[in-house]
Amino acid sequence: MRRTPGHLPHGSPTATQPTSSTRQASSLAPPIGLPLCCKNSTHSFNAAAPQAPPTHWDALDIEAGIPAIVSATQEQFVPQTVNFDLIDAVSFNKGCYPGQEIVARTRYLGKVKQRMRRARLHASEPPAAGDKLYCATYGDQASGMVVSVTPTNDGAYELLAVAHAGDGGDA
Repeated sequence: MRRTPGHLPHGSPTATQPTSSTRQASSLAPPIGLPLCCKNSTHSFNAAAPQAPPTHWDALDIEAGIPAIVSATQEQFVPQTVNFDLIDAVSFNKGCYPGQEIVARTRYLGKVKQRMRRARLHASEPPAAGDKLYCATYGDQASGMVVSVTPTNDGAYELLAVAHAGDGGDA
């Protein structure tokens, strides 16, 4: 899920629509748009500072290897294929959830057939999350899928894509 205020999924709570689970916590955080400061600190954020475009945040997430799972990529991957296991974004010790058996099996076998990688693409058409990727090795069969993408200043695209590991092992 994106962390910028302008990118909340349809139906998600906003600062003006708290849910019962956010009502208590909302009193602890200032509403979006107000200057923030730390308790007992003289430092604060400058409200007059220029706002970075959402593509800047996307580029930083892609550089850090943090995927944005959107409706086009939802339910397409197990956590290990988008490297959630490598960035400690999934717990293997807690609770029950749909797909837990597949996630556990993949973890204990130690192999995934696909892994997420960062790439730079020059294309005439802008790629989008969920687009399938093809290569000569696999012919007409898709060899991967775009997970996250953002344009660059030079007309290219930075993206995270899940692709075959090649040897069937851990990439």
